Amino acid sequence: MKQKKHFIIFNAESYSGKFLGNCPMTAHTRSCSLDMEAVMFTGFATALSGIQAGSRMLGVSAHNIANAQTDGFKRTKFALEESSAGGVIVSLSQDNRPGPHLPTGDDPFTFREGSNVELEEELIHTLEATHIIEANFASLRTQDKVLGSLLDISK
Repeated sequence: MKQKKHFIIFNAESYSGKFLGNCPMTAHTRSCSLDMEAVMFTGFATALSGIQAGSRMLGVSAHNIANAQTDGFKRTKFALEESSAGGVIVSLSQDNRPGPHLPTGDDPFTFREGSNVELEEELIHTLEATHIIEANFASLRTQDKVLGSLLDISK
């Protein structure tokens, strides 16, 4: 049995200047056809990329929180960047700001450098990562429902 291809037609005006699939959007393009399978699997890959990015963010925050009391520890920062293939890339770097100068306890004139981790900031990053993961799981669930509906139509 020959498998049917599903295409989606959309109004190009709302996507002007963007490139989707094999259909470059220009001011002269009024509508465009896309291979629905490619769109769906790209959507799955993008959502999985977001879940991986959120997981990586959680791991970085956990690492920073675990080392917050370590003298001289420098927190790890992350930045989310758009991937050229779609999805998200997490870039990591070290925050080289100095930590607070704390007395050693023995000599009032001798200090040690504490960690530069701010627990309040890490809590916000943890919540942000959790929301990113939840949003991408919701996207996967929606795409799964849509793909299931499309497969039911093609039977």
